[in-house]
Amino acid sequence: MKLARTHSIRRTWAWVAVSAVTVTMAIAPPASAAPGDLGSGSGAIVAPSSNLALIRAGLTDDAVYGESLAGIVAAPRGVAGASWSPVLVDGSPLVGRLLQSDSEVLLVADDDAAADSVVWKDELGVWHARSVPSGSVLGRGGRYVLLPAQPAGTARVTWRIEDVRTASSWSYEAPADRGVSIDGGTLWALEVAPASVVEIDLASHAVVSRRGVPTGYTFYAPRGRWTLTGSATLPFILDVPGIYSSFGLRWEFDADTVDLGRDVAVGIGRDTDSPTLTVVELAGEQRVTRYGPAMNARPDLDDAAQSVAYVGSDGRVRLVDLRGAPVAATTNGETAPPSQPYLALEQGSVTSGTTVTARSSGVYDYTTGSFRASGGAVIEMTYRQAPFGRPFGAWAASRPTTTLTARAADGVTTCFTARAHDANGNYTSWSESVCSRTDTSAPRFTKVSAPSVVRVVKGKAVGTLTYAADDPSGVLSYDVRYRVKAKGAAAYGAWVYRTAFQGTTSTTTAVSISDGQRLCLAVRARDGLEHVSAWSTERCMGTDAAAPRITRTAAPRWLPVPSSGKAKITFTYAGTDDRGVTSYDVQVRVAPVDGPRGLRTTVAARTTKTSVTRTLRAGEEACFRVRARDAVGNVSSWSKERCTSVAAGPTSKPMDADKVSTVGGVKVVALKNGVRHGSGGYWSANVFHSGSTGIRLQVRTCPACGTFNVQVGEKVMAVKTTSSRTGWKTVTLRWKNSGEGEFVFFDEVTPYPRERVTTSYVRSWVLLHD
Repeated sequence: MKLARTHSIRRTWAWVAVSAVTVTMAIAPPASAAPGDLGSGSGAIVAPSSNLALIRAGLTDDAVYGESLAGIVAAPRGVAGASWSPVLVDGSPLVGRLLQSDSEVLLVADDDAAADSVVWKDELGVWHARSVPSGSVLGRGGRYVLLPAQPAGTARVTWRIEDVRTASSWSYEAPADRGVSIDGGTLWALEVAPASVVEIDLASHAVVSRRGVPTGYTFYAPRGRWTLTGSATLPFILDVPGIYSSFGLRWEFDADTVDLGRDVAVGIGRDTDSPTLTVVELAGEQRVTRYGPAMNARPDLDDAAQSVAYVGSDGRVRLVDLRGAPVAATTNGETAPPSQPYLALEQGSVTSGTTVTARSSGVYDYTTGSFRASGGAVIEMTYRQAPFGRPFGAWAASRPTTTLTARAADGVTTCFTARAHDANGNYTSWSESVCSRTDTSAPRFTKVSAPSVVRVVKGKAVGTLTYAADDPSGVLSYDVRYRVKAKGAAAYGAWVYRTAFQGTTSTTTAVSISDGQRLCLAVRARDGLEHVSAWSTERCMGTDAAAPRITRTAAPRWLPVPSSGKAKITFTYAGTDDRGVTSYDVQVRVAPVDGPRGLRTTVAARTTKTSVTRTLRAGEEACFRVRARDAVGNVSSWSKERCTSVAAGPTSKPMDADKVSTVGGVKVVALKNGVRHGSGGYWSANVFHSGSTGIRLQVRTCPACGTFNVQVGEKVMAVKTTSSRTGWKTVTLRWKNSGEGEFVFFDEVTPYPRERVTTSYVRSWVLLHD
């Protein structure tokens, strides 16, 4: 079919060109299939004879046609073993260029003549021919032929439509730069004002329908539901029902070779190394399949547009079955939601009014795959609110709108959200919320505090006011003022508004005063909308320079040998202050059984208790001290130490005794002199010590008891235990601390001049450290 001369080359329009997803290349093999067989992907050779080279091919439902140098030839479809035979008109072979074939009607051009020929076969199979002007176009269905346009005034032309067989004609006037085409018994034409496609019944010449189209497109050729439109260099495919998106064929086809079949577009592709028959599926994934190499001649569809014929580069005709192409959907399957709405507040994040408004915009509908966007995007909006300091309530019922206003009381936060959906019911998610807080009042104080008295250090004291406030829009700053009452004065001075205290963002303010003065402070708050609160109630304070005093400390000085090896000591204390003692600090240092006192450690810090308890082992010593604090931080001096010593028994380490006996029901260290050598010698004992300054002993007295020496270094001290009365006594011995570890020796003394055996007994001992 020759269309380029008549402005009826079929094109289509679109906003975006869509490339095919899947592309395959099939090279036709030198097969020997029977003429008329449909190919299974790569096409079947129709004429196996190598003696006939074809230039162009035509295809109808019943026959295959070819143009050769010898003339136009035909072969029946679906007949095994069929061969080419010439088309005879009045007994002579039909010679010329095969332009179109449809429903056993051919359009043939004779380059040597000024006219083309329309050729048709009657019911008896006889071919007839008549002349038509050069440049005529055979309409789809083979019933009508469209003659070239003739000028009809400014910017308009007249088209004449003739019946192929009867030559009866009808004229139609149309814009000069707009195309027309014939499809069966229908004439399709493009009008300019308004831009529309007109459907005309050729039998009655009546207008059947009008469809609006975008302006600026020249070519138009409907083929069922699909239409070619666009410009001469950029053909587009348009789905008339609007279910699929339009897409361009610029990079796929030679524009003069494009034709439309059942849900496919066919033509000669120019985007490979050699020309190919290119088939584009118009539904589904819009897959592209290529066959070839092919001649440059335009391929031809059969009457039902279910097969296409083309001439390979070897001059043989090949057919491709198009029935496997996906069937176009009859409903829009687009599933992509529109774009997310843009949401903005009119008043900003804080408002001083009683209503809050949000607006949404910027919604565009998108598409999924090859489907056209369903359009009709609708925005829904909703909101929820939260009173100041409380959680949000439920979202209000959404409604379709691009502007939503809500009433809000002071302190209420209002949050808006929006979503969009298209005509297919595809919804976006709800947008991120935008929120505004209503603020119609000044900030409210949640805390204003100051101590009633402040501590004086070196004659000066610092009074500090602490404060905090809440506000729906946030507290921007504070103003603080103060006034001072001098020592001995009857009234306070004027309020002082120090510059550094005005517009401060700090939540504490400190003012220095002297001992004996009184200080009062007040604060007010300001929010971001310049709402200013009233001054707070003033907080006043005095000074306190007197530290507490420790009035009592108590702890037992000596404890006997504990039966369990350990003893609990309780240290009690008390203090006084003109404003009351608030807490105590207690420290202790412990001397082990054979060593010096250790470093002080804190037993209790800032405790409100008036006693502490400590557990000591036999032979150990603990020394306590305490100090008191008042409410402003004044601290007393440390008290004098109170020490408690726990006595150690005869078997306690580090006592090393030769003899341990039981006397009077208790265990004792027995010391004996060595006058009578046959009686078992003498018994002595020793204790190793470090850092001690003495020892406290409990010894037995009796008439037969003797005297023993206690020696530390070079110092010897005698302990006489002879007494007319039997019992126990305590002996304390002292020496100078040598700073080094040394032994304390215990030895029984032999009486002189009257020597005799004597024995002394030590019940307990404890080393001293002061």
